[in-house]
Amino acid sequence: MKTGKEKKITLNGILKLTAIFGILIISGTIFYHLAIHPKQMEKELDICLAKTKTGYLASWNAACKENGKKYSCSLPKHQAKALNETLQSNKETCFRRYPVK
Repeated sequence: MKTGKEKKITLNGILKLTAIFGILIISGTIFYHLAIHPKQMEKELDICLAKTKTGYLASWNAACKENGKKYSCSLPKHQAKALNETLQSNKETCFRRYPVK
C-alpha cells in the first residue's frame, strides 16, 4: 500500500546528484593542490635541507678530526671546496625534489 509520500528515483535526480558529487570532488582536489600540498612540499624541503646541512657539518667535523684539529676548524682549501660543492649539489637536489613557489 502506497502512502503517497514515496519519491521516485528519476534520471534527472540521479544526474543532479552526480553533478553535485562531481563538483565536491573537484573542489576538494583544487583545495588540496592549492592549500595543503604546497605546505607539505615546503615541510619536506625544510627537512631535506636540514639533513643536508647536518651531513655537511658532520663531514666537515670529521675532516677536522682527520687533520688533528678541533670541531668546526678551518680546513685546507681543497677539502673545504669539495665539501662546499657537495653541500651545494645536495641543496640543489632538495630544491629539484621538493619544488615550492
